[in-house]
Amino acid sequence: MKEKSRILSKLMGLAVIACVMAMLFGMTALAANRYVTMSPGVPYTNLEKDAGITHYYKINVKSSGTIQFNGIAKYSNSYGSSYFTGLTVKFCNSKGKVLDTKTVNSNYDNDVMYAVNKGTYMLKIQTSNEFAVAYKFNAFKEKSGSSLKKAVSLKKKKVKYGVLGIGEPSRKTDCYKIVLKKPAKIYLDVETKANSTISVKIKPSKTTKVTGDPTYYFHNDRKSIKLQTTSGGKLPKGTYYISISRLNKSSKVNGVYALRWRK
Repeated sequence: MKEKSRILSKLMGLAVIACVMAMLFGMTALAANRYVTMSPGVPYTNLEKDAGITHYYKINVKSSGTIQFNGIAKYSNSYGSSYFTGLTVKFCNSKGKVLDTKTVNSNYDNDVMYAVNKGTYMLKIQTSNEFAVAYKFNAFKEKSGSSLKKAVSLKKKKVKYGVLGIGEPSRKTDCYKIVLKKPAKIYLDVETKANSTISVKIKPSKTTKVTGDPTYYFHNDRKSIKLQTTSGGKLPKGTYYISISRLNKSSKVNGVYALRWRK
């Protein structure tokens, strides 16, 4: 795709929030709560230095999309000096099961992004340091089929967004289809933002008079795919299925993608 990235235009960093978080350490502390429900774009600080307390920051997600978060910790020693350092955060599902663990430091703008489905998630933090954390959410509404029989039709020049959410069944496949009413070549634009490789497989229906099911691989890529016969000719009319899934069958693999049938 030569035009502006459809995914990256929706994913903006937390740089401004990061600056605010550093300033908040000189302000009033957050009430000592074990569970706090977060709002997007709002920094949350904790000035207690008790590693025995586990803090759960609850995030309610109303649609599929991405959660981006960042944070920072402040270490103070017995001599009265202090400095900012990384903050270890465990990303959990609604039941507190740890899905992944990352160390973030907003001084370096190293936002962590997870693709998620609708539901509730939590940031689990346990440290003897003061800390601050914030997140933002970007919606990527998805409408895909869970199998070839339930594949969703693509329309020309219309973008379909999809989400492979962290923690979901690792073998989940998103299915789409293109119906050619007359012979033609198929041009597909695909863009992905993920923490591992995503595969895109093309498969003609059993009644379509063509063989072969090529597979393409993406990892934070933007590519155009041209589907044609081996001799460079037009594909016969019929139905062509597009299956999008994880190459590495791990529930930690997550990401978002954009798919468009260009012509």
